[in-house]
Amino acid sequence: MGAQPLRYGMQLTSVYTAQDPPDVHVAEHEELVRRAEALGFDFIGVGQHFLTPELRYLQPIPYLAHMGAVAPSLRLATFILLLPLHNPIDIAEQMATLEARKKERDARCKPEADRLAEIQKQILAAQQ
Repeated sequence: MGAQPLRYGMQLTSVYTAQDPPDVHVAEHEELVRRAEALGFDFIGVGQHFLTPELRYLQPIPYLAHMGAVAPSLRLATFILLLPLHNPIDIAEQMATLEARKKERDARCKPEADRLAEIQKQILAAQQ
């Protein structure tokens, strides 16, 4: 088996206070994924949480669909999906819908911490 290329990605935090306007949250992530795509990242991922009244967590599958439209070359990943709290048929249908957008979006890898720190520096420098 030959060596596979190392892929780099980032997790979009879905944690914002409930008082923050959701459109600000989404706009910040849209800008972040555009920059990640421009810098050559391979994927983005999001997690999932429930019942946190003081925080806002956007749900991963529709959020990934939106972010995938913003940065079409990025693969999409769910880093946390609380499967026992869902109807498995619904999740299968949602994932099939997401998969239908682009087959190669199935990211199942963890980025290397040192490389991520370097890329984060590049993003911060690009913001200035």
